Amino acid sequence: MQRYYWQVQVWDGRNRSSGWSKAAYFEMGLLQAGDWQGKWITPGLPEDTAKPNPSPYLRRGFTIGKPVAAARIYATAMGLYELELNGTRVGDQVFTPGWTAYDFRYQYQTYDVTGQIKTGENCLGAILGDGWFRGYLAWAGSRNSYGDKLGLLAQLVLTYADGTREVVATDESWKAATGPILASDIYNGETYDARLERPGWSQPGYVENGWTGVKVTSPPVASVRLVAPGGPPVRRIEEIRPVKVQKAPSGEYLLDMGQNMVGWVRFRIQAPSGTRITLRHA
Repeated sequence: MQRYYWQVQVWDGRNRSSGWSKAAYFEMGLLQAGDWQGKWITPGLPEDTAKPNPSPYLRRGFTIGKPVAAARIYATAMGLYELELNGTRVGDQVFTPGWTAYDFRYQYQTYDVTGQIKTGENCLGAILGDGWFRGYLAWAGSRNSYGDKLGLLAQLVLTYADGTREVVATDESWKAATGPILASDIYNGETYDARLERPGWSQPGYVENGWTGVKVTSPPVASVRLVAPGGPPVRRIEEIRPVKVQKAPSGEYLLDMGQNMVGWVRFRIQAPSGTRITLRHA
């Protein structure tokens, strides 16, 4: 977690110097297993792992009593994860931690959340998804390629203005529940029931009615390594509008995006509670 500063100076073929560049820096990650204080946790929820299950929601509240100079979150998952801190999404990456050979390695991500931390009550939350880890994979219709239980490993490292450090990590104190995401799959898409939303679930002061505990777990392969990402992350990089919208004789609306693309469709609709809306991508 150390920060290192560096400068560059170059010379040409006549031995003329450029002078020193302005100082830049890079920050080290977690270099060995002992740097992780967090424990792998899995939601203590009933599941049928032979089929898709609702996405687990995880949360933990904590209190900060003095000024914070820097805050970093290090996180990975068995499955996919999205983090929220005090009701706001952490980072802009998607499909984290990425697909690796989970029998050998998991990538972890690092987030600078200094601006999202506040004095007093805070809350860190996460949503998990099946992803490549235990979701349907390829075209054979098989599941649980790497394991059948989702898990989260995360730690928030707080560096205070007085130089001391504190770690808020995944452990037995976290709580779990399900929410509006009834199924989430890389190939088969998502089922979302807006009637089951949990407003304020990742904010401090939220009342955990109906939430259950978590269990400490471990990856199916004990020798698995935690590594820094090996390439650039997946991000939302552009917004486009359909070039044509037409209504089919069946009553369905066809949206021609004008190009090959991957991403999400954002739309607004007014309908009675319980109305089923189907988006199909092809």
